[in-house]
Amino acid sequence: MTSSQLHIDLQSVIYNYRLLDRQTGADTRTAGAVKADGYGLGKTAISQALYQAGCRMFFTAQLEEAITLRTAFAQQGYDDATIVVLEGFRGQELPDYSAYQLTPVINHSQQAEMLARYQQQTQAVLPAILHIDTGMNRLGYGMDSHDLLANKDSVLQQLQLRLVMSHLACSDDPADDYNRYQLEQFTQLVQPFANIPKSLCNSGGIFLPSKYHFQLTRPGIALYG
Repeated sequence: MTSSQLHIDLQSVIYNYRLLDRQTGADTRTAGAVKADGYGLGKTAISQALYQAGCRMFFTAQLEEAITLRTAFAQQGYDDATIVVLEGFRGQELPDYSAYQLTPVINHSQQAEMLARYQQQTQAVLPAILHIDTGMNRLGYGMDSHDLLANKDSVLQQLQLRLVMSHLACSDDPADDYNRYQLEQFTQLVQPFANIPKSLCNSGGIFLPSKYHFQLTRPGIALYG
């Protein structure tokens, strides 16, 4: 039986990143989704290529991925990269987030409360990202959380939020009205966070009108196609 080999052209990944980055304005940065081991292509080599292309924010799914990536970046001297964990933290993982300078995504109230307690106990500030579900139905505060999000006494106000994000469900079809629905929901739900950067677009969303782009896009599959 002959073995198979997969050849990854990192220059093509760099080309794809720069092409996607050019689709948005100067005030919109482009991150890179490198979860699932860079979509199965090798997150370390992919991420280092993206860094060389100008990418400075990387989205992983789980803590272990993020630690591996941070360690690899440290060996290269890439100290200014922000590494995000989409699933956020569980249990007693917060010390690891601090030690490796990782950014958790806050997907529900329990995570927000845990982070606030951790900061009070350790006197450490750990920047985080707030995720609001506008219709993907996967992760994030639900659309029934409007009152909670708008509450000035909410525990969210105790956190250092670096970004407020959501995720488009049907952006690969520009004609799908669900894109407009999600944009309207997101625009409404983020009003209490006026001074914090926003992010809504995945790969397909980058090719939607500029009103979808906000301050950060997060391409994934389009980087590798």
